[in-house]
Amino acid sequence: ANLTSNEDEPGSGIGLALAKELVELHHGKITVASELGRGSVFTVTLPIGKEYLSKDEIGEESSSNVKNLQTEFNEYFEDGLKSEVVNDFDESDDQSIKDDSPIILIVEDNTEVRKYIQLQLRNGYRTICAQDGNEGFNKAAIQIPDLIISDIMMPNSDGYELCAKIKNDERTSHIPVILLTAKADDYDKLEGLETGADDYLTKPFSPKELTARVKNLIELREKLRKKFSGAIVLKPKEIQVGSIDKLFLEKALAIVEKNISNENFTVAEFSNGMNLSHSQLHRKLKGLIDQSATQFVRSVRMERALDLLRSNAGNIADVSYLVGFNDPGYFTKTFSAYFGYLPSEVKRTESI
Repeated sequence: ANLTSNEDEPGSGIGLALAKELVELHHGKITVASELGRGSVFTVTLPIGKEYLSKDEIGEESSSNVKNLQTEFNEYFEDGLKSEVVNDFDESDDQSIKDDSPIILIVEDNTEVRKYIQLQLRNGYRTICAQDGNEGFNKAAIQIPDLIISDIMMPNSDGYELCAKIKNDERTSHIPVILLTAKADDYDKLEGLETGADDYLTKPFSPKELTARVKNLIELREKLRKKFSGAIVLKPKEIQVGSIDKLFLEKALAIVEKNISNENFTVAEFSNGMNLSHSQLHRKLKGLIDQSATQFVRSVRMERALDLLRSNAGNIADVSYLVGFNDPGYFTKTFSAYFGYLPSEVKRTESI
């Protein structure tokens, strides 16, 4: 066989895994002897005959079976990967998907595998791509995707390193990560879990398995966002998520509380205080508690207003000024829209 190597187009990382699977299905063994600087020799040993196979391991001997298998292989890999994906599918970040569709970041050094994953997620998701862990982290920190799919074996920075960086940065710590691997033993899974990975996909994987795992993690995050939205934003210590996310919410709450009586407090000032851009802050808060930056500020003001009214801190006009409203009428309208009842209907604590 004429084997060639192209450093710009590395393999997808599943060749040895597939070879091992096929050899073991035939009750054989595969071994390797390697010497640095000289190369590697792979040896496959297979038993002869059918005696070692059980009845259900022996397929029908017919040319049609071989032909059907070859047809399936061509359709799945050659047509699906090379013709449709490479020629017809655009790998650009901007795609004609709804603006509110979840964003999936695909980090994979193999072009064909990367585009194949994009193809499977083309319905219902916006996708952005990176070729290694360094580029992946930079894109994740800027765009704050809803989910990250990353290969483990990559140049410069591998999937384990990327996952650890994602989970230890306050901008990205809430984002679920799926790791792709050709190795599925307990040690490798444990290493991934220790870096904070949320799920694993073993190569080769089926399109249905990929989309199902993505869908499940997206829905799980959505349930958590709904659970943590609303009044609980004032009690970040009660949120059972990573400590980095708790610290993020506590910091955000402290900044808004410090400026709660300032009617001119803007989202730009809020973003600057968090050392984030407006879009980064927006996507982080949406990903964590399903609120935009503007909604977060309003929630803090309204929840604080409710506390002040209940504790008899003043009349409606007084409270409106304390939470940054110079127009009591507008405050009443906003309060009513937020809680569903008027400030005058709040039951106050009687002073002794």
